[in-house]
Amino acid sequence: MRVLILVYEHLQSDLLELVLRRNGFEPILCSDPVNIRQELKTHAPQVLMIDTRLPNHNGIDVLRQLKEDRLLNNLYVIVLSSLGFPIIVKEAVEAGAQEFLVKPLDMDMLVARLKQVQSELADRTVSSTSTKT
Repeated sequence: MRVLILVYEHLQSDLLELVLRRNGFEPILCSDPVNIRQELKTHAPQVLMIDTRLPNHNGIDVLRQLKEDRLLNNLYVIVLSSLGFPIIVKEAVEAGAQEFLVKPLDMDMLVARLKQVQSELADRTVSSTSTKT
């Protein structure tokens, strides 16, 4: 499963890349929100992990723009933040997030959740394929 990662801190993005790769995922790093549309079109990820704090951008605003442009369709969105205030979680969900994780991340929990998402996506694919035949 391809996971597009848009995180500001290089150490965190490198750690996410390493953990995801070791667990059988295909991480794709994007360091600049300006490139996110092209990365989505080029790599067609199944999951987008986006930080709320980005260089010169707010991750939730980026999500709102992607949702408005219909680029979040069929994409599982996980928002990462150091702040877990209910208003921020609400804004993230309204902007298109299915999941909101507070940093520091529990990598074991993240991997378990991604495996669950992968399984759910595979089940949807099988279901839609079997209904077409």
